[in-house]
Amino acid sequence: MALWWGAVLDCIEALAAALRREHLTKAGFERARGLIDHLRARAFEIQPSEEVRARALRILTVHPLRADRALQLAAAQEGFRVLPYAGEVHEPEP
Repeated sequence: MALWWGAVLDCIEALAAALRREHLTKAGFERARGLIDHLRARAFEIQPSEEVRARALRILTVHPLRADRALQLAAAQEGFRVLPYAGEVHEPEP
């Protein structure tokens, strides 16, 4: 799994907002934070670079995005190849 180094900030921002609105308990926040830390420790984290910045700048001129979203898209190298759904890989929905 690969993720942009700033993605963790987006996750924590959303969790903190849910906590403030009382849509999430402190224990729920801590469990979710632990899961994020667990995933991050096992992921390849894409670091900021001049290449990512240059891609994000170009993306901002082409797509109506905010800067943080453009950075994430640039880190993903804009344009994932979407593979067909593989039923043998995924558990069936109950």
